[in-house]
Amino acid sequence: MAIMVRGYFVLALAMLGVQLTAGSAAAAPASDSARVIERYGAAIREDSDPTAPVLMNAACNDSYLIIGSNGPWKEVFSVVGVPDEESDTEENDVFGWILAEHTVIGEDPGPIDCGASPTYQAGRMVQSSTESGCMTLRSEASFGAGESDCRPDGTPYEVVNGPVGGGDEWYEVRPTSGGPNGWARGRELFPIP
Repeated sequence: MAIMVRGYFVLALAMLGVQLTAGSAAAAPASDSARVIERYGAAIREDSDPTAPVLMNAACNDSYLIIGSNGPWKEVFSVVGVPDEESDTEENDVFGWILAEHTVIGEDPGPIDCGASPTYQAGRMVQSSTESGCMTLRSEASFGAGESDCRPDGTPYEVVNGPVGGGDEWYEVRPTSGGPNGWARGRELFPIP
């Protein structure tokens, strides 16, 4: 019964989301979904702006219902968990904005091969591992950006933002030993157990 109530609730929210976004953004068909196709995931942001706070990082192959659109951004929704008998909502349900270029959109977009590419949430502790033995942080998510000193592999960092970029996903990280934040490629970061 709770799952059936949740299904009606999701449908009502999707319809409400389309109505709410219709004034300022084009509404998307309720049947379309967005599947994340970036190997290291994609940021779901509070607003349709690249500087908006990150609500969460969606992993590669996560799928979301599209409830609105604003330029290159898609407003997405996903139910997380099963509601208890006392409630029709879940605190962990996802409402946010994702760049369309990080997704494939369709009625039932099939999964892709993500390889072994983890997605890191803000606050996650990671460490570096590179071919050169040390990692250089960048001032922006780009190879052309300014560089910091090279820190030895195994240096611990806290994830602050990201992923951003296309193909070479970058995360903003904070060295736990001090120093300024910087951007590192996802493929050079690994979880600290």
